[in-house]
Amino acid sequence: MKTPYGLALAVVGAGAWFFMTHNLEGRYFELGDDNGRELFLVAYGYVMTVAGVVLGSAYRALDRMRAAKVTEIANFPAFARDVFRSVDFWMALLASPIVYAALWKTIDSQEMTALTIFPLENGFACLAVISALMKKKK
Repeated sequence: MKTPYGLALAVVGAGAWFFMTHNLEGRYFELGDDNGRELFLVAYGYVMTVAGVVLGSAYRALDRMRAAKVTEIANFPAFARDVFRSVDFWMALLASPIVYAALWKTIDSQEMTALTIFPLENGFACLAVISALMKKKK
């Protein structure tokens, strides 16, 4: 992916996050008195979601390789490049803010354990979650 496209995606993501946290009544990510801590927790949880997206995409790539009877990764850099360039990865990455926003609203606790396990798990299954939601809409 070329740098201008990545930068544009980062700017759009940051703008969407700012809009969701500052301009909506009944916001998804309400920041209280301890803004610094809450901001860290929101960012940390989303980073864990993206880590889950990466792990889920890599797992699905490995599953496809196993189905094709490939038993080892001959060139790891090429494998990593293929994961990050796959449609599977980008679909899950683009759906991850929606999945994380819904997850954030349902998490009662702001403990690090909950903000590690749940976003990581939901990021891993992000593509399946958004695909199921899209099928229900049709």
